[in-house]
Amino acid sequence: MVLTLDPADRKFWPKTAEPGFSVRKNRWIIKDAMRKHDLNVKRKNAEFTDKMEERSHAVVSYLRGMEGLQRGRSIEQYFGKIGIAYLRGEKIKNKLVAQQKMLLNSKKELYEQEQARELISKSVVKQIRRTDAKKEQKSSKKV
Repeated sequence: MVLTLDPADRKFWPKTAEPGFSVRKNRWIIKDAMRKHDLNVKRKNAEFTDKMEERSHAVVSYLRGMEGLQRGRSIEQYFGKIGIAYLRGEKIKNKLVAQQKMLLNSKKELYEQEQARELISKSVVKQIRRTDAKKEQKSSKKV
């Protein structure tokens, strides 16, 4: 493989080679990078093909299952008892998680409301004390 460089890129070429520069090593690095790139492309193509096979198999399975359901096959026959039990468990688990989140949010809101009430009551007490102190000062000045 012969590398040719565009003459427009000549301005980027160094005038003298760096000390320790090896043409052989540079070519090896380029070939190694190209080899790694080709392997990566092959790996990604294989992964894509596997995913597409899996998806197409799932679609075919789904369509055949729907065809069976239309013929009078029950959902229990399609998924099986274990599959239906698993799906019911997932549904129950999701409900419990949602309820737990709602409970935590309501506890958090109650805590925040309690904190706000405490702040308000503290500020009200301070205000009352200030007004009482001002009244005492005025009454002591009058006497």
